[in-house]
Amino acid sequence: MRLFIGVRSAKRKQSILLFHSEGSVNFNPGLSSIITFLAEEGFDITYRYIEAREILATNSLYFIPKKFTYIERKVLALCDKVVLPLILKRLLCRLFFGPSPLIAVGIDRNGMIYASRYAAIVNIPKAFLSYEIYFKNECGYEYKQEEISACRGLAFAVCQDPQRAHELSIENEIRKDDIVNMPVSPIKPSRSTLTKANLKNKLLIEQEYVAVFSGSFAKWTMFDQLVKTLNHWPSNWALVLRGRARRDFISELDLTRLQPNIYVYDTTNETNSLNNLLAIADVGIGFYASVPNSISAGKNIANIGLSSGKIATYLAYSVPVICNNIGLYSDLILEYNAGLVVDSPVSISNALISQTKESLKEMSNGASKLYSENIDANLYRHRIVSIFKDALSST
Repeated sequence: MRLFIGVRSAKRKQSILLFHSEGSVNFNPGLSSIITFLAEEGFDITYRYIEAREILATNSLYFIPKKFTYIERKVLALCDKVVLPLILKRLLCRLFFGPSPLIAVGIDRNGMIYASRYAAIVNIPKAFLSYEIYFKNECGYEYKQEEISACRGLAFAVCQDPQRAHELSIENEIRKDDIVNMPVSPIKPSRSTLTKANLKNKLLIEQEYVAVFSGSFAKWTMFDQLVKTLNHWPSNWALVLRGRARRDFISELDLTRLQPNIYVYDTTNETNSLNNLLAIADVGIGFYASVPNSISAGKNIANIGLSSGKIATYLAYSVPVICNNIGLYSDLILEYNAGLVVDSPVSISNALISQTKESLKEMSNGASKLYSENIDANLYRHRIVSIFKDALSST
């Protein structure tokens, strides 16, 4: 996995502190894009995380990653719940977090709670980047109340589309006018310099066509159903799996039972970068199904909207998408002829049989157009930078 780093920004003027419990910036193209925009505008960004799914570079390029330690979390909790002189609270924050930034930004529920506590102590604005929506009737009102409280007095919030913004407004009690929408999407990527034939040879792929399944292998991705269809696939199609957690998922798969048309893409190999994989992809697979009684995969997935970084990344590489009927994305894919919408993974084998080089090329063109007209992160650059600058101008 290539780390999300880039060229050093020429000027550093204003500082932003991000709080994110998951530390999954390398797997969230929308968050990565926002950080890129801000860094290129000269903002100095510190990214505080609890656990990282990938090792984050410890240098000051687009952002400075710092582990958000247990002691630091306890310090914020102490300052939030115990009556202490304000000057002492600020001294503690200075000791553990360094000089105050100009704005604290929370990413999803836990990150927002920490950002709110910190912002209240040092008296700076706070903002919310929402990529998961927790619904009260799934997580419980008491669990949700702390997040709602943290969202009071926001400078702004970022969501993905009007549908999700509406739900976020209701669930987190945020004014709709304070929410800005930006799809979870990468900035237009560079293309692989290798030919498709060379790349397929490197991966030992013998089939003529390649379908890629990238990201999580959790139940809500319908991966378990997809694998069961493989023995019905056309013989000239291969499925390449790219796991989001390096090799961790491989131990959970009995690969000896799978068909000879399945390949595991080794993300620990630096030469196997994402642009190489998607350069050989003829289609990208993105199924979603909500999981009952799951606080993160229930209604959050049922209202997936434009929050699928997987689908956005396929489109960014002009890769046609095969998905089920998931709302906004499936509607756009049909409108732009940017892929295929099927009922479920069971239908995928018939969908692949009917494809030709010509139909795949037409859908690739449609995917490119859909991305460039609706999804490209650069379409939202000016708005994102503006809301940060507006928030900072009030400090």
